[in-house]
Amino acid sequence: MHLTTILIAAHDGDTQLFTSGVMASSQLEMMVEGGDISELSAMLTTADKAGNPAMGVLAPPCQPQQCY
Repeated sequence: MHLTTILIAAHDGDTQLFTSGVMASSQLEMMVEGGDISELSAMLTTADKAGNPAMGVLAPPCQPQQCY
């Protein structure tokens, strides 16, 4: 069971969402403390080379009424 909406991101080895011992970003803090991923999602969406060719990892390939 998860309590926060799923947010999936891929990155290269030079990118870090957080660093141990360093204060968290306000976006990460909002997700951790309140389950709100809106600011974190916006940050990742506007990142350099951001893309979402499938319109979401968990999105269906088509709407049910369009599949048949």
